[in-house]
Amino acid sequence: MDSSESETNNMISTADELTAGTKLQGQLSSSSDVDYFKYTTSGAMLLNLSFDLPTDNSYSDYFAFEFLDSSGNILSGLTAGKDGSLKALVSEAGTYFVKVSVANSYSHDSGQYGLTLTESAYTANHESEPNGYNAFGDRLTSNQKMSGQLYSKDDVDHYFIDATAAGTFSVNFDAPTSNIYSDYFKVSLLDADFNLLSSLDTGKDGEITAGI
Repeated sequence: MDSSESETNNMISTADELTAGTKLQGQLSSSSDVDYFKYTTSGAMLLNLSFDLPTDNSYSDYFAFEFLDSSGNILSGLTAGKDGSLKALVSEAGTYFVKVSVANSYSHDSGQYGLTLTESAYTANHESEPNGYNAFGDRLTSNQKMSGQLYSKDDVDHYFIDATAAGTFSVNFDAPTSNIYSDYFKVSLLDADFNLLSSLDTGKDGEITAGI
């Protein structure tokens, strides 16, 4: 049975409880409305949030979704105009939050949305946040795919690999876009001192190589 948000959930301290596998319905009554929800984990896991939206638009984003930790740090996020999902990797037991807000003040929709949260086993092949500036990054394993996401234009993701000998290494990049005219991503290979070895600006799948 579906449940509905309370309208005192516009702060982390008054967040509504999410129950795994149970849809919770909410509504952004105005462009300034913000809804917070919380979920407590028993250990490290991958959190999966499915959202059903009142809009069905691939070109305009009406809603913004973010996973937050208890300090308010963003673990993952996206904006959307149609149904979708968001994942966040959490490394320890604790209470985590989902923030729902308007993507921009020009595209507000007051229709009812639905959220369903489920748990998956912890995996080392999904990025953790924060892994950007001033963070060491997530470990890459040779020939294993790592999934990540840039939740905003300011997000930066760092990854590292332990090289055991001199040689050449390559990174295959699978982009969510397929555009030969616009570059949405910059992929850079750096040494241990963060000196640039090579870089790739791309809007589609590609490969980057560097000698070490």
